[in-house]
Amino acid sequence: MIPLRTAVIALLGCCQTIMLDAQTHTVVTPSLGASEVYDSNLLSTPSNEQDDLITRITPAIQAEYRAPLWTLSGRQALDVERFEHHPELNSMIAREQSRARVEYRPSARLLVDTAAEFSTTQNPGELNAVTGLAFTRATARRVAARAAATRQMNPVTQAALAYTATEDWLAGGLGSRTQTASVTADRRVSARATVGASYQCREFSLASSSITSNVLTVGWTDAVTPHATIAINGGRR
Repeated sequence: MIPLRTAVIALLGCCQTIMLDAQTHTVVTPSLGASEVYDSNLLSTPSNEQDDLITRITPAIQAEYRAPLWTLSGRQALDVERFEHHPELNSMIAREQSRARVEYRPSARLLVDTAAEFSTTQNPGELNAVTGLAFTRATARRVAARAAATRQMNPVTQAALAYTATEDWLAGGLGSRTQTASVTADRRVSARATVGASYQCREFSLASSSITSNVLTVGWTDAVTPHATIAINGGRR
């Protein structure tokens, strides 16, 4: 089996090659951002917190290639950081992110979507938006890949299958892997309201142990106004 990281890097490189070979159909958008960030607990410690003001410069480039059946897109960005009170943490590559996405629509009713991402950061807590876990500053990497197929069954019903795999690595040898498979179905019951159901199976692996969860949910969404939507979802894990 091809390692996840190898597959992701191959997909990123493939997208870049296709984009460069089709200059006449490619839109390339460079950007440069600047921000000031205040962190009241820079090292994520339970006591003796240290604060700092961080100057962050973010150069990035985004490219997109469109064809009748294909849409290929990619983005590369990195952060340069300067710390006012902790110069030892200054870095020319404090954060780096590469993304690639391929959308294939062989018919009006079917959409196949694949995506890959490779990220590195010196703040591992940024990779744990779901759990909210915080770690002290250290090098962390994430490799993720996703594949999904969505089909419009009829004018009011849509179904989708999706699979996602994520590998995280933290300096010191700590690593984890998450795999998620899901199936969803949505049906529009009125001009404003949609009902849906989904089943999700997730496996989380850490070292030699793993945990599997199964979630079945049902939901209802109502566009009460052109600018406001109410959504209610519930189920059992």
